[in-house]
Amino acid sequence: MRRWMAALALLASSAVALAQAERGVVSVGGEELFRIQAGSGGYTAAQRAEQVMDRLAELLSEPFPSPGDVRVVPVDGGMARLLVGRQLLVTVTHADGRPNGLSAIAQASRWADGVRRYLARVTGAPSGETLGIGAVTGSVTHRARIALPPTTVVEVVLEEVSRADAPAVLVGRQTFRIASQQPFPFRIPYRSGSIRPDRHYAVRARLLIGGAVRFASTRRVPVLTMGHPSEGLEVEVQPTGRRR
Repeated sequence: MRRWMAALALLASSAVALAQAERGVVSVGGEELFRIQAGSGGYTAAQRAEQVMDRLAELLSEPFPSPGDVRVVPVDGGMARLLVGRQLLVTVTHADGRPNGLSAIAQASRWADGVRRYLARVTGAPSGETLGIGAVTGSVTHRARIALPPTTVVEVVLEEVSRADAPAVLVGRQTFRIASQQPFPFRIPYRSGSIRPDRHYAVRARLLIGGAVRFASTRRVPVLTMGHPSEGLEVEVQPTGRRR
């Protein structure tokens, strides 16, 4: 019933939605999900908002999407796609993040959160925010032109790295064997209450073969705070050249 009412609300309030779309606001039933402030691909911000509204109208029907269906996928040039299931909702550009001082991926993550909150409310499905559990997601890649053995283990960690003169503090970790060749998708859960907005957090990764570290990231990827994203991350690892 909630799902049917959500779709009905979208249709019944189409006049209000179109008026909001003229200001770049993407809304459902008068509830703002996010605001587009820049044009792209020859379309104005208002026209892009209308396109998103049309796509939402198609999505808000059976089978109804859940918060977990919303994801951010990075694309070439540092831009990102906001998807609901396999359906493209909007491509997020650098211009979209510029008014907020964010990268395209960080802006996409912020818009994705707005869609997730709405879906969690109308479906009754718990979101990570409701449960007090968050997750950092992305993929690990390498540039070596080799096929890795199926016994390769991927280790990805989320750490607090606020102090340069102190060891990093572990916040979350995921370890798994590869199921196919790269990219290797990861999801690191963490307790939302453990994240402080005034501190710095980063992700790093390693690939272990036969118990030895054969690949490792040479730089930390900042996440979560200071305008950094929590999803759509790309963590590149390099050959270590030695055992560890």
